[in-house]
Amino acid sequence: MIRQEQDGLRAIVVGASSDIATELCIIWRSRNWHITGTFRNASRATDNLVSKGIDLIECDFIDLKSIDLASLWLMKHTGRWDILVLATGTMNPIGKFGEVNPDNWSASITANVLGPLRMLHDLLPFRLNTQNFVPTVVLFAGAGTNNAPTNYSAYVISKIAVMKMTELLAAEYPDTKFVIVGPGWVKTKIHNETLTQRDHAGENFHRTCDKIESEDWTPVSDVVECLDWLFAADHAVVSGRNFSVASGEWRRPELPTLLMQDPNTYKLRRHGNSIVEQV
Repeated sequence: MIRQEQDGLRAIVVGASSDIATELCIIWRSRNWHITGTFRNASRATDNLVSKGIDLIECDFIDLKSIDLASLWLMKHTGRWDILVLATGTMNPIGKFGEVNPDNWSASITANVLGPLRMLHDLLPFRLNTQNFVPTVVLFAGAGTNNAPTNYSAYVISKIAVMKMTELLAAEYPDTKFVIVGPGWVKTKIHNETLTQRDHAGENFHRTCDKIESEDWTPVSDVVECLDWLFAADHAVVSGRNFSVASGEWRRPELPTLLMQDPNTYKLRRHGNSIVEQV
């Protein structure tokens, strides 16, 4: 259950300057929730968030000192939290593994995985657990779950690592929901990274151009609706799982029953484990 809006949930949005997270902040603030968060680069969007009463601090997720200082600030300005969103991310460096700068490749892993999880480590003890709301950590998935996208190795393995970490955390902390959401193709500035790399991006450059031309995007409103469903869903149904917003399967009324019947659904698993037995 979600507490009545007048009670006000307390949410921390790490990476509030990303487009999806910015929209979440605005919508949740309109519900009278208390919102704090981090941003990488100041912009008109972050200025707008501050004008709405959202407290933000700058944080560089490849700088451990910056992460720790931001964590201390968030603890002070938030207190105990109901919702923690980790929405930082970059697809750079884009290109074949052996052709990209190895320092940039390592920095991408830090920015996408190690930095945000370090902040989660700092903030996890400050979760608020009440009878009306289970504290919830939201992470974001990306490509690579069911195939091997080329030219985005740092980004893809980061997302796979975060996916598995979601399951591990769910097993270790049964009093808290840990969910990871694949938003699909949402119209955000992260796609500019692909557009500027052009040939280095390979086939994904053309796919991105096609999306822009067709305007075939997953609306942010669907992401918000999916998260609301996850907040209200039973802990045993959703924690540790990866949900695709674009698929719309989370809207199916029978989904909770199906998930309870199979603990492996929506999780990272090896495919075809029993193929030898089937031959």
